[in-house]
Amino acid sequence: MVLKLSDQTPIAQGGERLIFIHPENNDWLIKVWHERFHEKQQKRTPFWIRVIRLKRYWSLLNELTEYLGVREDPHPKLEYIQQLVGLTDTDLGFGMVVKAIKQDNGKLAPTLKDLVERQVFHEQHHQALEAFFEWMSNTHIIVRDFSLNNLIWDECNQRFVLIDGIGSKIGFSLRSLSRRYNQKANHNRIVKFRTRLAKALGNR
Repeated sequence: MVLKLSDQTPIAQGGERLIFIHPENNDWLIKVWHERFHEKQQKRTPFWIRVIRLKRYWSLLNELTEYLGVREDPHPKLEYIQQLVGLTDTDLGFGMVVKAIKQDNGKLAPTLKDLVERQVFHEQHHQALEAFFEWMSNTHIIVRDFSLNNLIWDECNQRFVLIDGIGSKIGFSLRSLSRRYNQKANHNRIVKFRTRLAKALGNR
């Protein structure tokens, strides 16, 4: 069955994906890699990457790889990444179904950026963020795009959850071959993230 999403308004969108509430279950979200991303990717990538098989789904496949990679860790902590439900076909293309993270009142959970802008980032959030950093430093997940918009505050469980920006870039990536190199890259992203967060908090 092909789910119809073209008559819905996405609840969020980025450079690669559109995010919709699942039409049959409002506890689920569907991530669809939109056509503009595929067209832009085709124009900007070198010829040798353009001929890669399934390049259209490279970002989706990378994200799936990271989900599986975290599960294969000796001591996996799946609670720090959004729960994968499955894959589905839609009238906008192939989509990934994930579990929505909600507040106690049933509304979608806020991002870290939301907490900062609303001036409700407190000590409990700071401690939860440090716990997330520790997990990110010790796991082998590849975090490509690490921003305040990619962390969601799971109010029910008092933790931050990474919802986007995972997986290596298209083509060859040393991060996918060397765990040590990837951990260093993740560490560098955490350092830059701390700087951006401090600046955002200072500009409130």
